[in-house]
Amino acid sequence: MHTKTPWWQTALLLVFALLLCFGAYSVTQVGDHLQYVLPPPRQLEQGEPEETIKPNQLIADWHKRLVDLSGEWDTTMQAWTLGGVVEQASFSAEGASAQGRLDLMGEDGLLLQPEYLLHGRLFYPEELASGAPLVLLDEQLALALFRVADAVDRQVTIGGSSYRVIGVVRHTKQVGDYMDYGAVIPLNSIIDQPLELDALLVEAAPMPGMGASVSFRTVCSTWQTGGTFIDLGKESMAATLWLRVLIFLIGMTCVLRLVTWLNSRVRGYHQHYQAQLHQRYAVQLLPQLLGTILLFVLGYALSALLLAALMNYIIQPVYTFPEWIPAVLVEWQDMADAFWKVWQTSATLRELRTPELLRLRYFTLLIQGCSAAVGVLLALRYVRRPDKPSNDVESEESTSNAGKLHN
Repeated sequence: MHTKTPWWQTALLLVFALLLCFGAYSVTQVGDHLQYVLPPPRQLEQGEPEETIKPNQLIADWHKRLVDLSGEWDTTMQAWTLGGVVEQASFSAEGASAQGRLDLMGEDGLLLQPEYLLHGRLFYPEELASGAPLVLLDEQLALALFRVADAVDRQVTIGGSSYRVIGVVRHTKQVGDYMDYGAVIPLNSIIDQPLELDALLVEAAPMPGMGASVSFRTVCSTWQTGGTFIDLGKESMAATLWLRVLIFLIGMTCVLRLVTWLNSRVRGYHQHYQAQLHQRYAVQLLPQLLGTILLFVLGYALSALLLAALMNYIIQPVYTFPEWIPAVLVEWQDMADAFWKVWQTSATLRELRTPELLRLRYFTLLIQGCSAAVGVLLALRYVRRPDKPSNDVESEESTSNAGKLHN
């Protein structure tokens, strides 16, 4: 009996599937960097010792100490940098003013935060090291301040200090961005300026398979406490866990149906072979028998390979989240200890977040909702699929056909 699937279910399935593809693609664009976000040090006042008279001298001191501790990163990180963030900064130029995000770029920052130029040029390494008073503007911020996109060589006032525009970069507002646009200046340019930061950000690009995450956490914890660790690679896998489970269930259903189909074909061929024996000698049927057996063996081997690939796919997160695995799988106390060890870390009173982390959390919700919707719709289609003849009916038909061939 054939049951027709409602058109709206097919339309919804297509919409949710497209949203899933968009969410999964967006997650891959976030990257796998390691981040450590922490509050900036206090600013120094004029009455303090002469050698620390610069308002943000402590940032330079912190940077120097981090450089001293980061020796082991030579074998675990491709690149790393220390930067800063002012979430809502004020910009003024030629009688116009605007507000946006201000990123303070450290040395090697361009290796981790690529910018797409529209006009002008990017920072030179020596300019980032010396803290030259230069700025990169988003195209929208340049338009808000100067009414033209090409604002190269013009002056912008940030926090009471003047910066020369050397380039205009492309920017598209995304989920996780608090401000519509912003600018980038060297971190070292504010050491002697009274500009207050909202956070410092240590960011690193890990080398795969080198234990970079553990090394990053160890060095940053030794350097300064009180920050938030963010492993974007780990967060990306967590964002797609529901999609992973959905793919696993769909794959298992397909493999099991393939095995069921192979079993029915084997039974059918066995009955056909027995019927052929009434007309021909076994030796004459041997080439056909061997070829058919080979095809069935290849089919079952393919099923086994697909099953192994699916099992490896579903257990892969275990290697990324080993903290979820208790020391003894059947011991309740070990399971409870693993649970609290994971959740106590995320239960801290204060959490500093980056746009990348917020973006991943948004797409996590999107993927979870769409995966659940796709799963329900596929289950409905599976339940309403056309009924097929049972094995008994197939056997009767095969026997009947064999009888006709014999007659």
